Amino acid sequence: MPSGSATPTVSIIIPCYNYGRYLRECVASVLSQEGVRVSVLIIDDASTDDSFQVAAELAAGDRRVCVERHRTNKGHIATYNEGLARVSGRYTVLISADDLLAPGSLERATALMEAHPSVGFVYGGNVRFRSGEQLPGPRVFPEPPSSQVQAGREWLTALCRAGRNIIASPEVVVRTDLQQRLGGYREELPHSGDLEMWMRFAAHGDVGICRNVVHAYVRDHDTNMQRTRFASQVSRLVQRRDAFDYAFGHYREKIDPTGRLRRAADRSLRADAMWWVLHCVYHRQLDAQLAGLLKLVLGVGGDPGGSPGKVRRGARIAVRLLEMLPLLVRGARRARQDRAEPGQPASFVSTIAVRRPILVSPGIADRAEHRA
Repeated sequence: MPSGSATPTVSIIIPCYNYGRYLRECVASVLSQEGVRVSVLIIDDASTDDSFQVAAELAAGDRRVCVERHRTNKGHIATYNEGLARVSGRYTVLISADDLLAPGSLERATALMEAHPSVGFVYGGNVRFRSGEQLPGPRVFPEPPSSQVQAGREWLTALCRAGRNIIASPEVVVRTDLQQRLGGYREELPHSGDLEMWMRFAAHGDVGICRNVVHAYVRDHDTNMQRTRFASQVSRLVQRRDAFDYAFGHYREKIDPTGRLRRAADRSLRADAMWWVLHCVYHRQLDAQLAGLLKLVLGVGGDPGGSPGKVRRGARIAVRLLEMLPLLVRGARRARQDRAEPGQPASFVSTIAVRRPILVSPGIADRAEHRA
């Protein structure tokens, strides 16, 4: 189908496990999207709450919504991949049942990909909000909304220098045919599979970025997976390391033949681990997590756990390093300024980060929207 010949079709996958209380709001944010034709697949992963009943009611009320129910819990990765295998739209979105799409996000993203066939995925900004609180109101950004197409290799370079994933996920729209060629999420990366996925996409296409505009709202609550299964900094950093290891181990020749990006990612991960070492020492959290963080700082492989003896020795080293904290902070500020300078090489700050909105009073927001 030639670009622009018809209204873009978008398949929406909504995996749901015990998020029935959020499901209606999530589906409403999808079905209200303008400028695209959406189809919704809700996959209930054997929830023990009323998720399936809510999903069935939504499907009965709108023919664009379909529901699949698991008899036994298969886990989030298997559920994601089941949905990806069943999509039929030109574009695909995977959004958790507790998150929301912002108005106009699908139209903006698909328009960018329709105009640029080399783009494999597009993302915009996201806003986090606490469950139970009112959805954030209008936002005013420091600059007008804009879009950019960035070469996949350049985006990968910036990502590796950052050493972390800057995409929450619901703000992403992917090209379905490329997704199906690249395959689904990796079972061995339960917490960082999306990081590896975006690296895989960028290795096979360009990246579209919608700046200074909100594309999704990410709900923060006590049953978020990052709070229940991956609460410790060690587990999060190890999962990030594993995602980079997987990417460089499976398609290094395509994205990093010289090993330069892997070294950049390793430096960034170790720097993050060092920051958390100082945090633990400052707050006297001299436990096994400190030993694990120190192993990450030193680049030691294997299980990041540690014995009490290692913790004590690591703590003494960290106390000395803590004395250098003012220098570390000064150097970090200078590095951030350098990366943000116009004309500098691709970097996390200036190329792939989507600026956060500035919170303003309703009156200012209304006037800004009126001017737009």
